[in-house]
Amino acid sequence: MALPDPQGEQDLVDAFIPFAPQIKDLTMIAPQSMIQRLISNQDLSGLTDLTITIINDGDGGQPLRISDSATHMRNLSVMHLGFRLDALHFPWAQLTEVDVASTSLNECFSIFRECHNLSRLCLWNIVGRYDGVTRSRVLMPNLVSLELNVDLMDIGSIWNNLTLPRLQEASFSFLMGDSWQKFGVLCSA
Repeated sequence: MALPDPQGEQDLVDAFIPFAPQIKDLTMIAPQSMIQRLISNQDLSGLTDLTITIINDGDGGQPLRISDSATHMRNLSVMHLGFRLDALHFPWAQLTEVDVASTSLNECFSIFRECHNLSRLCLWNIVGRYDGVTRSRVLMPNLVSLELNVDLMDIGSIWNNLTLPRLQEASFSFLMGDSWQKFGVLCSA
């Protein structure tokens, strides 16, 4: 089995760099260094949707940064084991839709606080236990759709932290025993 050629990976990313301002919807499944090369210092003024799957442990603890020119980005989907907001420097407040897979329960509170303009939020594979820290409630005035995949015992810690005046749809998957149970709610004003 041959190892991937790092130069070939760089050449692949370099081929897309001249087109970066025209990219509207970007999906990357790659090591963090490749993703960083394309999204950090390029003109991403056309980018609205970003989906990334980081297939390594990051770059020695260095945060992944997106270019300041990504002022139109509204939708973000991230798959990375041990997701942490401080490991990604993105324009959280401007996002309207976020999907995150594999984050800790306590990191959810940071997501709520930083992504307060969301209309849709999906958090999958929430792991760990509530740390018991009392946090201020977070108002998410535009959130209409919430999807959570969490251990049943810790759902209260999440609910006690949120004020969701416009919530219309909620879907929850709970681990009960050794199987996942799904529960959905449609809300009306």
